[in-house]
Amino acid sequence: MTRSANPFKNKGNYDHLDIKAFQDYLFMQICEIAAELDVPIQIHTGLGRLTRSNAYLLQPLIEAFPMTKFVLLHGSYPWIDDILGLVHVYPKRVFPDLVWLPQISTEAAVRMLSELIEVTNSHSICWRDDSWTSKETYGSLLSAQHVLATVLSNKVHQGYMSLPDAQVLVANILRDNAKRLYKLD
Repeated sequence: MTRSANPFKNKGNYDHLDIKAFQDYLFMQICEIAAELDVPIQIHTGLGRLTRSNAYLLQPLIEAFPMTKFVLLHGSYPWIDDILGLVHVYPKRVFPDLVWLPQISTEAAVRMLSELIEVTNSHSICWRDDSWTSKETYGSLLSAQHVLATVLSNKVHQGYMSLPDAQVLVANILRDNAKRLYKLD
């Protein structure tokens, strides 16, 4: 028996609109399946690709799939306000993951975390790591701890929250939110 030809192989008669339509169709199917299985979709936002990578461009997609959860990675830096707006409007469907944000800009991470605490509940913010080496992972943890300590000490000092509430928030951000979101219990 001979192997059949790949039906998806480009034979030169597809233009960029055909390819985009096919990619959009596949991604929409993935969004529907993710909703059915109640698993989140992670999307890289921000500096990974500077052009058209700001999180606000995802608003029509988030609106179109009301049962799908979206984890938006890297704080959409330098457009961190995009995620702040999306998480405020879609608090049960948009989950900011601050991975790599403090390494990109500590000040942006401090500002974003401080504002996230004010515009959303403590059950939506995640902070995980996707480093390649143990040194990067350790550095990421140190960065996360620095940003958390800076923001939460300010919030406690200002009377915005109590120390026990800040401790719960740390556990939520570094562990419990991801456990709930990814069903790791």
